[in-house]
Amino acid sequence: FCLLPSNFCLLSSSHPHLTQNNGSLYIEGVDANALADQYGTPLYVYSKNRILNNYRRLKAAFKKSGVPINIHYAIKANNNLAILHSLRELGAGADASCFNEIELARHAGFPPEKIINSGNNNTDEDLIHALKHVDKINLDDITILPRLLKFGKPKILSFRLNPMVGSGSHGTNVFGGKESKFGIDAETALYAYQIAQKRGIKRFGIHMMPGTGGLDPDAYPNATRILIETMEMIAEKTGIQFEFMNIGGGFGIPYRDGVAPLDMDAIAQKIAKLYKEAIKKNEERLRLAEKTTGPQLTLACEPGRYIVGDAGILLARVHTVKKAHKKFAGTDAGMNVMMRPALHGSYHRVLCANKMADTQEKIRYTLCGPICENGDQYPEPYDLPPLEERDLLAILDTGAYGYSMANNYNTQSRPAEV
Repeated sequence: FCLLPSNFCLLSSSHPHLTQNNGSLYIEGVDANALADQYGTPLYVYSKNRILNNYRRLKAAFKKSGVPINIHYAIKANNNLAILHSLRELGAGADASCFNEIELARHAGFPPEKIINSGNNNTDEDLIHALKHVDKINLDDITILPRLLKFGKPKILSFRLNPMVGSGSHGTNVFGGKESKFGIDAETALYAYQIAQKRGIKRFGIHMMPGTGGLDPDAYPNATRILIETMEMIAEKTGIQFEFMNIGGGFGIPYRDGVAPLDMDAIAQKIAKLYKEAIKKNEERLRLAEKTTGPQLTLACEPGRYIVGDAGILLARVHTVKKAHKKFAGTDAGMNVMMRPALHGSYHRVLCANKMADTQEKIRYTLCGPICENGDQYPEPYDLPPLEERDLLAILDTGAYGYSMANNYNTQSRPAEV
């Protein structure tokens, strides 16, 4: 919590960690320009308070609905160890997609029972490592099961359902449907669980991930309904008592001004209603089967973007202002540092961190980086104060899939993180 002088100005309710004073941008009360001078640019800066508050808000939404939820933070969104430590201290679990993400989770102190391994096209090394260090293994396809069983049996096994519906901020972010490489259909899922039973596995969950970054509030309850229907069908035909249902993550955040954030309270209420109905049906199934006890079905999710997305700011220095058929502002934060604009056509709000109080008429610039690809430019132009060499730009909402997708193309260095 930062006590700021009265002359500080809060930028927006959606970014309470950002303020301005005397023409400079401040992040958690720290001058962005001083950070850039100290650590160099490009530089990723994260607000710890915002990350923790985002986690608490999601947790509280489901608590108010009367249904607690186990949150497994998606390491792929941002694998910074300080962030992992902070979330683990709050009680979060971890969603690890591969060998190295399991190692990060372990290094950050997550115990095996708090980690779920949900990979895609797993290598044998991934499977062996997951069996050794993770209690819950989630398989993307039935064909991976025989390979897994060559090395051992997981404590709890789940399969990833393709609910055949999906939502996302971009076509490449839609993970459900006929064009998706992820998950299996309901019929294949039934067969997969039957095979797992025959091979002696006793404990099960079920999983889905329809997409990421979407802001349609109905998409999450609708996909959850399909997941529950499939789970109930499998339970009736196999007698499996599922221990958890994982509704995935993908909760979106607004990347543009004027876009409303998700009403997580309302979404949680709808999902909780479906969950409670599923619990009642499961109790009736047990009664009819003359079983008095069974494992309690728990609810889980695995968000990444919702927790860290709007907590990140990428600071980039302007090195070239080029006047051609349009005006270019060349920065040191290219597609190697922030891939989303080139990969997904993503839009991010941009501020000039050292000219926050500039009243001059705005000029339209196309932002680009130093990479030897014409795709290394932002898909939409920005109206900014007249830019000069050494100006500092702040690219907002870069906490998710920013540094974690950074690379060394053109033999460029990766940025620092603060």
